[in-house]
Amino acid sequence: KKSDQEQLRGSVPELPQDPNEQKDAMLSQEPSGLSARESEAILVIKQLQDQVNSLELEKSLIQNNLDDVLEVATQQ
Repeated sequence: KKSDQEQLRGSVPELPQDPNEQKDAMLSQEPSGLSARESEAILVIKQLQDQVNSLELEKSLIQNNLDDVLEVATQQ
């Protein structure tokens, strides 16, 4: 069975590795009225929000594990 941390790592979206990957897209205009740069910024913000949510979940799981360890330790 995978640990909670291993499961969470698999669910955390990765940011693009190559910052120049969307360089050409930044020069074009998106049909929605937003520039490609604005659209990319929105995408990055959404990815960061997902990462924050994943980290908050991981923090909660770790806190629960620590609480369980403390409870076992105090019972002994």
